[in-house]
Amino acid sequence: MKHGDTTATFDPLYRLLERSGARLCALAFLITGDWELGIDAVAIALDDGLKGDVRFKAPTFCTARHLVAAEAVAAIRPQLRESAARIAGVAADPEEWLGPAPEMSAPPRCADVEDAMLAMDGFPRVVLLLTIFEGFSVADAGRLLKASDSLIRHAQMVALLALTRYLSCHTRKRSLWVCRN
Repeated sequence: MKHGDTTATFDPLYRLLERSGARLCALAFLITGDWELGIDAVAIALDDGLKGDVRFKAPTFCTARHLVAAEAVAAIRPQLRESAARIAGVAADPEEWLGPAPEMSAPPRCADVEDAMLAMDGFPRVVLLLTIFEGFSVADAGRLLKASDSLIRHAQMVALLALTRYLSCHTRKRSLWVCRN
């Protein structure tokens, strides 16, 4: 489809998707862990965002990211509830971070971070994405995920520990002890 094939009403939405469609789909994929669910979430979120604007303007990129995040979370809400129950009892000890920084053979790549995120349980992964990468406040993430601030903070700690463990295992000079423990 070429620019100009759509009516003037949809041009702003077309421009948003042309500029940021891949990033919106990647966000939805990292939240849901499933490309099909992610793409559906983007389509529904932008459609709802377009319907909500009486002047038929496409949402801004920031607004679109929030709409996509909310729709992706809604698509996997039952799995997130189960995951939240699982991690509520998981110990997340910040003492694990103390000590010398690991010697890395190479800095982590985007693919390493994506793999690490997808290897996490759903609730802490979504909390990490929303609060650290997307800049949601703990309170906003709690409202979206229907969870208490303390559970959100606990999930942040669990996710950050899982992320650093995974990246340490895959980007540092191989230490079997670190990878097994």
